[in-house]
Amino acid sequence: MKETFYSKLDAYLSALNFRRQSKYVITNETYNKILQVLSNEKKFNPSFNFWAKKRFTIVKISEQRIIYCIETKLPIVQYENLYEILNECHLAVGHLGRDKTWHEVKRRFAQIPLEIVKLFISLCDQCASRRVFHKPIVGKPIISVGFMTRMQIDLIDMRSSGYNDYKWIFHATDHFSKFSWLFPMISKEASNVASILQSIFYQFGAPKILQSDNGREFTAKVIADLTKTWPGLLIINGRPRNPQSQRLVERGNSVVQQLLGKWLSTNNTLDWPSGLGPVMLAINSSVAKSMKKTPFEVVFGQHPRSEDDIWKNIFDYQRQDDNNKIILEEDLPDDIANILQEVHDVESQSDLNQDSSNNNQLETNENMVLGVVQELDNDNDNTPHEIVIDHEECVDEAELVQNHVNLNVSTRHNDRHRQFREEAEQSYLKNAQSQLITYKTRSAKRQRTYVVGDMVGLKVSEVDRTNTSSTILPCKIIDKYSQNGEFMYTVAAQNGIIKEHFDSMAFLDLTTANFASLRAMNVDGLPTITFIQASQIHTKEVPHFP
Repeated sequence: MKETFYSKLDAYLSALNFRRQSKYVITNETYNKILQVLSNEKKFNPSFNFWAKKRFTIVKISEQRIIYCIETKLPIVQYENLYEILNECHLAVGHLGRDKTWHEVKRRFAQIPLEIVKLFISLCDQCASRRVFHKPIVGKPIISVGFMTRMQIDLIDMRSSGYNDYKWIFHATDHFSKFSWLFPMISKEASNVASILQSIFYQFGAPKILQSDNGREFTAKVIADLTKTWPGLLIINGRPRNPQSQRLVERGNSVVQQLLGKWLSTNNTLDWPSGLGPVMLAINSSVAKSMKKTPFEVVFGQHPRSEDDIWKNIFDYQRQDDNNKIILEEDLPDDIANILQEVHDVESQSDLNQDSSNNNQLETNENMVLGVVQELDNDNDNTPHEIVIDHEECVDEAELVQNHVNLNVSTRHNDRHRQFREEAEQSYLKNAQSQLITYKTRSAKRQRTYVVGDMVGLKVSEVDRTNTSSTILPCKIIDKYSQNGEFMYTVAAQNGIIKEHFDSMAFLDLTTANFASLRAMNVDGLPTITFIQASQIHTKEVPHFP
């Protein structure tokens, strides 16, 4: 994949005009020239010197000089390291796609354009083979402002791929912050569910509303008895066979299964209980579109610690003497100690600067809540509507529950965490408001014409795969013909030519994906198999990685 990435990147760069090519990405040669300009070791043409001094600065960590962007205060990534950096960020968010990866890249590095991130994502086979066939979604949003106002819970069936007697995943999600909890379970007895809920409640407090489906494990007496320990807890069970009433956690189940499958493939293992921790961290540290914040930020008021350059240099310093040596703070080199102090000073100053802009936020949020709730009360339009969904939940109007949240909180303790919460509330309410305003039907799937050799995907039925298997069967078009004015296509999978023929509406476009082995495959001599056989063979194969 690395060779293909750089090949396509070079082709993209060559299509840019000459002036953009030289500065679109920073090559190793350009990086060294910038170092020389900033160190006053050598001068080049005036425009280059001006650009280098205006955009970059040198940060010295230990004995290493690193170029940082002045505007973003982040390290510059060289062209030769782009693949490794993008792969690292993509794995950090659990293969969650373009937007999550782009957010992670922007948070940690500079001088990586969005187009390069999109190019990298398009070549990821694991993401391409688990893409979703989108369906139109109707309904109205539930408004639950505030952490632990409403918690939705569900179980994920893992009996088809049980490991060490674990056969279920307990999944809980806070509706406002989108913060998720994942636990492996041996059985789905109500007592086990109650024990996990108690563990969460003792750490984070009980929610005002605990919402679940109508399963016996959620309607048992031991669950109802939780209200004796937490008298203010309201337990709501959805209607039988109506998962739309708690779409947030139902959609989250699909995300968990996809990320867990990618984690298993990446680590070449079947130990899915060990993957729940990394998957949970990836979900909670990835930006939620409805809030434009990560769940981790909203709950804890900060990002997970990841000052990469600082800790890598501390680790290198430790390895100089003894890997098992415990480093005391007073033993740190002066330059590293100064950087740690600067980070602390910057965070403290950031808290002070944000205090002045917080006082007007509460009134704004209160007005937005009242406005959205009023619109939900007055709106009676039952037509399907277009909704942008990312961690967001929509339910039928009959299931709408209004949560009146008291936003008159004392402003005496304005801090960075409070600022995160208020910004998340504004984005959350704005997203809900836009859904109410822009009611219209999701655009119909557009037909397109494929050519022989194009890569396409076919949706694998749930009965032909496990929870963590690929949802898409990658195929290559090997023939097409016209029938009743429409093109019909013959496709081949990795293990055979599929007997059935398909129209373009059945395909997911994978023409930009990698799948190098399938593209280069010679179909001569391949057996003819059914689509069901191809799906079962594909999902049961154990991935091997070089």
